[in-house]
Amino acid sequence: MPISSQDKEDLDERISYFKTYLETKGAALSQTTEFLPFYALPFVPNPMVHPSFKELFQRDLLAAFDSGDQKVFFRLWEEHIPRPIRDGDSLAQKLEFYLHIHFAIYLLKHSSGRPE
Repeated sequence: MPISSQDKEDLDERISYFKTYLETKGAALSQTTEFLPFYALPFVPNPMVHPSFKELFQRDLLAAFDSGDQKVFFRLWEEHIPRPIRDGDSLAQKLEFYLHIHFAIYLLKHSSGRPE
């Protein structure tokens, strides 16, 4: 499915922002093996089909997050996030903590009788 010209502009802007991040705050991570391939992302014409990046576009993970399907989400999380990162990276651990909060309160946030 082709993207609209507005979506293309938005995509270009986001990729440019990501590239700037990689060149500034993210520069130190370029020395880390697991992050190194992501430094090529701004230069890959169609990352959705590129072997290095196609897993980033797994809709199942996002669908499980959006629908509150905790079991599926964490099964996919464990498949796609390497154990050394999950267990050893403090940011990944913080993210996982917040993900657990998201799923713990999901039904409260999405129930029909919730207060606005």
